[in-house]
Formats: sequence, C-alpha cells, structure tokens
Amino acid sequence: MSLKRAVKTVFAGFLGVQSRAQYEQDLQEHRFVAVAIVGVLMTAGFVLMVYGLISAVMALVR
Repeated sequence: MSLKRAVKTVFAGFLGVQSRAQYEQDLQEHRFVAVAIVGVLMTAGFVLMVYGLISAVMALVR
C-alpha cells in the first residue's frame, strides 16, 4: 500500500464521500496500522490548523 493511497482513503473517510465498493476494497488491501497512523497524523494536522486559524483571528480582534 502506498502512502498516497492511505491518505486518499483517510481523506475520503473524513469527508464521508467514499463508495461502499471502495470501502470494501480498502478494507481488504490496507493494513490497519498504516491507515491508523495516517488518520492520527491528519487529525492532528487538522486540529493544529484550526488552532492556528483561531489564534490568528483572536490576535486580529484584540
């Protein structure tokens, strides 16, 4: 499994746009550990991005 494919799988899961057939195929092809690591990293990146955006807006408001 490639890193690009794992990122695509996790991103589709975040958005909820993955078809049932693709979901079944991903379950068979991917190792859970790889998808879990990518999921944790993408979630952390999202949280940090939201935190940075909120911090920037709050700095402008003050």
